[in-house]
Amino acid sequence: MIECTNYDEEAKARILANHLYFNGVPKKHIAAIVKDQGYREIIDHDNYNPRLIESMTSRIEIGALKPKEYLAAFLARLDDPSRLWEHIYEEQLSEASRHVLLALAAADAPARLSRLEQDFEALFGKRGREFGWTQRPNDFERSLNELEGNFLRIQDGGGQRIVEWHNPSVLDFLESWLRRHKRDTEALLDSASRFDQIETLTNTVDVLAPREEQAGEIRPAEAMLADAIGRTCVNMTWRQLPTAIRLAKRFSEGPVRDRVLVAARKLFESADIEVEDIPLAIAAIEQMQTCGWIDQTQVASWGDRLKFLLLCLDEGSFDQLEDFVPLAEWARKNRSRLTAEEFKAVQERSSRVVKSRMDVWFSPNRESIWVEMKESVENLQELLSMDFSQEIEAIEKRIEAAEKPESSSDEVGQTIQPPSASTVDSIFEALIQ
Repeated sequence: MIECTNYDEEAKARILANHLYFNGVPKKHIAAIVKDQGYREIIDHDNYNPRLIESMTSRIEIGALKPKEYLAAFLARLDDPSRLWEHIYEEQLSEASRHVLLALAAADAPARLSRLEQDFEALFGKRGREFGWTQRPNDFERSLNELEGNFLRIQDGGGQRIVEWHNPSVLDFLESWLRRHKRDTEALLDSASRFDQIETLTNTVDVLAPREEQAGEIRPAEAMLADAIGRTCVNMTWRQLPTAIRLAKRFSEGPVRDRVLVAARKLFESADIEVEDIPLAIAAIEQMQTCGWIDQTQVASWGDRLKFLLLCLDEGSFDQLEDFVPLAEWARKNRSRLTAEEFKAVQERSSRVVKSRMDVWFSPNRESIWVEMKESVENLQELLSMDFSQEIEAIEKRIEAAEKPESSSDEVGQTIQPPSASTVDSIFEALIQ
């Protein structure tokens, strides 16, 4: 199946024209689309999709619309296609296909096809046993054939097949659906095997916790959410911890908060914290300092561990200068917890990091990081009250030299050729002749 993202303007125009003609759209309605090249607003729309085009050229959709109302109604459907997605989801898709979409909603697309299949099998298998559905070995493959081209897009990436939404409006519809169908959300939690599924249902598809204005309420799914966190926190990462804390803040005292604290303790008391994880750990500590329900004595002890790490790291630990900036910012904010000698040690380490890495950062093919490098050095200068003016000037000279355009004798006398004339207009003019 050809994907909409691969359609050029002419192909999109022919699809629209064919549906207008073969679906028997009245001539006056077609003329309203052709007038002032209104069809271009349709074929250039971000939500252009053959399903939507087919829907809006059907007699049922046109109904009592007057010709002058047709283009506006067409564009309104493209702006908000959720009603069409819901109709297809409920009336036209197989049970297996619906569960592929639900699994992808929790998988943070784009997702690996192999991982999506595992998530689908876990979800559909549990619900099949619950409702007595007949399952077939090729349910997943059959569902992909049904969904690809309208709901999903499958591409090759890095030697793996990757699945993503065909259009963002599909995910918008599924978020709305999950808000209204709590049993589907609970089924996703019950089958979750990774914390990133819970993370997606918190951040991308926000359906797990009460809204801020209802933070004191406990939803019926809290026990199931707590069980899912407890089951998946074994693979929780530093990047995911802030999401877990933010999710816990939206519940009252209870099992969700308890499970999140267990996960935080496991991370902070682990044998090693990698250099790249330290900024994330700092962010988590600062986040927990605002949580009255967390023992601040415990948080302070975790902060002391970070201080120890900060003072022990050597300059060779940092390939990217921006990795050091959060540590410097933490040192400034917590200066009262550092002795004068400790803060001076941080300043000296910062100076060595900058100076020792300059030759590496100025090596060929690393021009793309110079602007970020300048910003990072300026941040360190301000955070730690240091003088990096010479280093900043050196970076600015490199940036200026890199931005000078190189002239080429081959370019002299060349002219830019205009694109060839489009046949789009003639396609629609033929419809009203």
